[in-house]
Amino acid sequence: MAAKFRLESVLSLKNNIEKVKKKELADAYAHKEKLDAQKEILKQEQRELSDELVKCLSGKIDPATIDNLNNYKVDLFNKITAIDQDIEKASETILEKQNNLVEAMKSRKILENLKEIHKLEQQELMREEEQKLIDEIVSYRYIKQESGE
Repeated sequence: MAAKFRLESVLSLKNNIEKVKKKELADAYAHKEKLDAQKEILKQEQRELSDELVKCLSGKIDPATIDNLNNYKVDLFNKITAIDQDIEKASETILEKQNNLVEAMKSRKILENLKEIHKLEQQELMREEEQKLIDEIVSYRYIKQESGE
């Protein structure tokens, strides 16, 4: 009879931990993609603002409008800079989550290898038991034939 792998519950826990780490990594990627999309929107606003400034400068010059547009341009620049910093942090978080996932996968794989070794050992023990039983049956038949002659 095969013995149960004693670390099965630990292996199950490691599988669950790996699933959590995968989800955390996916969430980190989603967050970074969201920040990238926000940055692209701000860059588009910045391009539109530059076009608007060119229009203002090519026509009648209104200092108040130009001042407002310049203030908005500075505000957009600051927002883009802040998002760039957030994107950098998100990239660092992604690297951290990737490393955590790799460690979780290694840990799970070690236990799976141990389980496979355990399974092979159990199969070998069963083969040995079967061979002993076959040897006993053959010996019994041989003795029975010898005594019957």
